Amino acid sequence: MKKEKAFTLIELLVVMAIIALLTVFLAASIMLIKARVQDTRIMAEISQIRKVAELMEKSSESYENLCDDGNLLNKDEPIYGNELARLEDDIKVRQGGNLDLNCQASKVSYCLDVNLMASGSGRYCIDDEGHSIITTENFTCSTATTTCQ
Repeated sequence: MKKEKAFTLIELLVVMAIIALLTVFLAASIMLIKARVQDTRIMAEISQIRKVAELMEKSSESYENLCDDGNLLNKDEPIYGNELARLEDDIKVRQGGNLDLNCQASKVSYCLDVNLMASGSGRYCIDDEGHSIITTENFTCSTATTTCQ
């Protein structure tokens, strides 16, 4: 009699376990990539806020109208309010609906920081001196004169 070769149950279970393990690693990598993409988009939105702040300073010689209550952009700013509202809403969407943005402004300076999404990434900070860095997770712009260094 001729005996056919076949996979044993153990061999099939081992292959299935390896495939499951690879799937878990792939899913974790995809989630990290997605968070980093969101961080890149948040940083792009913050760069747009910097451009609006510079335009605001050129037209009114002040950054005072950039922020409202420290944790919001000033949506009531007469010229740039709509743009600030759009940028803030975009950041909120990228952060999963919970806005974590800190904005401090005075007549001559501003500091803005926002939480990034990738685990352990920290916060992205910009200021009126042109600095833009990723800081530690517990960093916040405590005053308008705080610099992101």
